[in-house]
Amino acid sequence: MNGAHRLQKLAFYCRELLNWPAVVAMHATGRPVRELRLRDGHTIHLLDPKHEIWAFESIYLKRCYEIDFPRLPEHGTVVDLGANVGIFTVLAATRLVPHGRVLAVEANMRCARLLEKTTRRCDNVTVWCRAVAGRGLLWLAADSLSASIFQSHDAVGAVSAPAVDIEEVLDFYDEIDLLKANIEGAEYPMLLESPPEAWLKAHRLAIKWHKDTDVAAGHSPDELARRIETMGFTVLRHEDIWTAPGITTGITTATR
Repeated sequence: MNGAHRLQKLAFYCRELLNWPAVVAMHATGRPVRELRLRDGHTIHLLDPKHEIWAFESIYLKRCYEIDFPRLPEHGTVVDLGANVGIFTVLAATRLVPHGRVLAVEANMRCARLLEKTTRRCDNVTVWCRAVAGRGLLWLAADSLSASIFQSHDAVGAVSAPAVDIEEVLDFYDEIDLLKANIEGAEYPMLLESPPEAWLKAHRLAIKWHKDTDVAAGHSPDELARRIETMGFTVLRHEDIWTAPGITTGITTATR
C-alpha cells in the first residue's frame, strides 16, 4: 500500500468512525476490533474483523453496490441478500432509503445474530435468517464472508440454514428500488432458475458473482448478464472486481 492510499484510508476511517484509532491499530498490530462505531451513532458488530473491515471499505468508501445508480428515493425499499453482519444494511437503512424499508437476508446464523444486533436501532429493517436457494445446508468457510450453499474445496464444515425462494423475497415489497446480492454462488440459481416475471417489481440490481470457482458450479458471469438483460434490465457495469489465487469475483449492476 503506497503513502497516498494509506492517507486516503486514514481519512476515510476518521470521517466515518468514532473508534478509528482502534481500527488503524488493528492494521498495525493485528489486535482485532469487535465493532465499528459509526459517527451517526450506529454500531456494526463484527464476527470476522479482518474481512468485514475490508467489506466495510468496499461498501462505504468504494460504494461498490450503489455507485452506478442515481439517488434512490428516500422512502424506497432495498433488499440486501447476503447481509453478513449488516454493513450494507445499515448504509441502506440510514443513507440510501432513510425513510424507507430494508429487508436483510443472511444464511449464517452467527452473522445473523450480529446483523440483528447491528440493526437494532434501525426501525426500518427486517431481518431473515435464511439461505436464498439451497436445500437447507450452508457450507462454512474460514472467513465469515464466504459461506455458501455449495461445498467448495476449502469448506470447514456445514450447518443447517432454512432456504427461502427468491420469489418469496421479491414478494415482500410491492416495489424494490434496489436488490443487492452477495450470496456466494447462489446468484446463479437465483437468477437463472427463477421466472422472469418474478423480477418485474425490481428496478435496480447489484449482483456480486463468482467465476471459475467451486461455488460457480460451472456457470459463467456472462450467463448472468445475458439473463438480466432478457428480464428487461439494462446492464450498467459487468466486470471483475477482485482476483486472488483460485478465485475471481465481480459485479453486475443493472437498471430498468
